[in-house]
Amino acid sequence: MDGEEWNNIVYSTYRNPLKSDGDTIKIVWAKDVAYEYNINSRFNIYSCEWVYQRSITSLVGTTVIARQEIYPEEKEEVTMSGDTIMGEWFTVFPIVSAVYQGTKFYNGVKVAISPNNTGKRRMLEIHPDSPHISNAIIFQEAEEQTPKLPVFKYFDGAEFDSLFVSSTWTVNGIYDVDKNGNLSKNILTTIYGLGILTIDPAENGAVRFRHQPTDPNQTETVTDAAYTFQTANWLTFDKTVAPCPQTLKVLEITDKQMRCLGEVYDKAQSPNAIKGLYVFKRQLKE
Repeated sequence: MDGEEWNNIVYSTYRNPLKSDGDTIKIVWAKDVAYEYNINSRFNIYSCEWVYQRSITSLVGTTVIARQEIYPEEKEEVTMSGDTIMGEWFTVFPIVSAVYQGTKFYNGVKVAISPNNTGKRRMLEIHPDSPHISNAIIFQEAEEQTPKLPVFKYFDGAEFDSLFVSSTWTVNGIYDVDKNGNLSKNILTTIYGLGILTIDPAENGAVRFRHQPTDPNQTETVTDAAYTFQTANWLTFDKTVAPCPQTLKVLEITDKQMRCLGEVYDKAQSPNAIKGLYVFKRQLKE
């Protein structure tokens, strides 16, 4: 099944990503481009990871979610079969519009994306060898690797904000978790020097991170950032301060605490872990 057909400007970093189970999408440029028979010599293909950024409002007044690529991009190794380009997790089929004097003209490509079970969102970028043609960018979600720790309730944005913004949140527990939900020891008690991190949310999607080092002779550092809360309880910061991850899945938020899944904190000490559990203690703002 073809995905969306993107004409002229062939990509937008604000478009919805493909689902993790894969799809085939057609990318169409505004005009034909003459390529020799070896289409691979005219295409460079790169990839990298990506995360969600804060929400923004477009010129037409709709709210969209920006995406941030995690550089550096890496050039993909590909093989050729005729005019078909094959990578480890994608295949590019040219759409031939005409043949003139031995030269093939293309006005687009079909890109088949395999299911993504890597645990990380990925981006594919196709660079045509022409200064007059836009690059094509495809984002894809990752299959979520979730330990046996349930989401207690799914919130809409207003419900979440009513609890999150009215409070300050201090990190008081970090546990690496395996697929069966087994927890490590509290990393805050096993690793010296993490200090105390407090998150102070404000209106309009702003937060302030306050980090007090373990050494009492060092001063507190303050970092201002922005957050978004999306469908399926995804809480994302546009920048963050250790030990808080940039992207969290909220399992619960109550009048006492907030529990979230994030990245594994200490893979060396927890080789079987697939997520980290981050527990935040709630305090009412004065």
